[in-house]
Parts: sequence; C-alpha cells; structure tokens
Amino acid sequence: MAKPICLLIFLGLVLSGPAQADDQFQMDEVVLQPGKMGMNVETLSAKQAADAGDAGQKGVRITEVTTGSPADKLGLGAGDIIVQANGRPIVSHTEIASLLRDRLVGATTRLQIWRSADHRLVDVVVPSAPQPMLRIDAGMHNAPIRRIALDGNGRWLVTVSEDKTARVWDLATGRLARSLRPPVGEGNEGRLAAVAMSPNGAMVAVAGWTGMWGKTASAYLFDRADGRLLRQLSGLPAMIEALAWSPDGNFLALSFAGHGGVQA
Repeated sequence: MAKPICLLIFLGLVLSGPAQADDQFQMDEVVLQPGKMGMNVETLSAKQAADAGDAGQKGVRITEVTTGSPADKLGLGAGDIIVQANGRPIVSHTEIASLLRDRLVGATTRLQIWRSADHRLVDVVVPSAPQPMLRIDAGMHNAPIRRIALDGNGRWLVTVSEDKTARVWDLATGRLARSLRPPVGEGNEGRLAAVAMSPNGAMVAVAGWTGMWGKTASAYLFDRADGRLLRQLSGLPAMIEALAWSPDGNFLALSFAGHGGVQA
C-alpha cells in the first residue's frame, strides 16, 4: 500500500517548505482550466515586453483563447497582458494559474489587462467549478458512509459519504441537524472520504475527491451551525484520505493518497 502524505495546517497559515525560485521550474506555457477559463498563458519575457512598447513591463501574456470560452466572451485575446489581479501585480504564469484555479465558486477576480499602451479593467467571475447540478435531498445518505467524527463534548456527530454530502447529527435526539454540501462535479468530483470536527464543534472539515479541477485538490471548512462554507484549503497535492484536528483546535492534519512523505 502506498504510504500517505500528511500535511499539517495551522488555521490561517499553511506551513510548507521554502518556496522555489521561479527560474528553477521555468515553464514556457501553462493551460488555465481547460474548458473553464479557456485560455493559455506564459510569463511575459523582456523581449515580449519591449515589443509591446515597455521593456520594463511585468506580467503574464495570453497566448491563446478558445472560441466561445469565458475568456473569449470577456473580450480577452491572444497578446493581451495581465499585469494585476485584485490590485496585486502578477509577474508569472504560476501566480495567475493558482489564483484562477483556487478561487471559490462565483468569486469575482478583477484583472488589469495591458493591451499595447492601453490599460483597461475587466471584472472576471471565475468559473472554478462546473455549473450547479440538481440534487435531490432524501434527508439521509444514499451511498456508503466513509468516515464519522465527533466534537469534543460528544454533542454532535458528522458523517461523510460517497453521495457527496456531509451530514451533522444531534446525538441527543438522533435527528439530522444540518446537511453540508461542498462543490461537486461529474464522476468522482465531490465524493467525500475524510472528515474532522473542531473540538468545540464550531467547524467541520471535509475532503476526499474534492476540488480536483486541475492537478491539485482541496479541503473545505464549514460552519457547523449554519452550514456556510467558510474556507477552501486549495492547492493540495492529492486526494485526501483522512483529516484530524488537534486537541486545541489550532491545527488541522491532512493525509493524502500516494507517495510524498510529510510536510509541515
């Protein structure tokens, strides 16, 4: 059996190894969400910046836009240069790829586009997941339950299932208190295999085959009381097999399928 990877996350800060310099893993081009944004980009070179009229310009150059894609409908085109995202300078294709991939569904990203000497602002609603899917709620799981978790006081129980839902149960009454619904897609996308509840019962973390729109995965944090999606932990290396909260509620450990060792 492959040894799982374990990633320890301090809530509010992901603890990982040192960042690699851009030139160590230089790529000529990266495809952004095929079928989602519908454009390919590359880090703007000094020569391309000079050819565009400003040798000192930094940014990401769009190399191709798929006809009929969201990028096409927004008026973006090959040769356009993305210089800012949400007011932050963008200097490499990896930055913009990560930003567009990992935004929550429906989140608005403001891109500043440089077209020759002209700057114009474009509001982009990033389709970081498929369109909404109709689901029937039977009030119970309709597929195998993969994991369960309790709060520190034994007041609440949460279950996750291959039916792509998590359900919170009131142990005093045995009744369903809340259904939690992470973003889902076709096939395995959204199937849940891991769950943890914070010791105080305030938050529920769920994961599995989740957020795997590209080459990474995501875990989701929900408010146990009202079911709101609070946070998406994105850019994770593989499908998540297990989750565990530290006794003080400050750390969340994630175990991944496949090889890779331990990150902290």
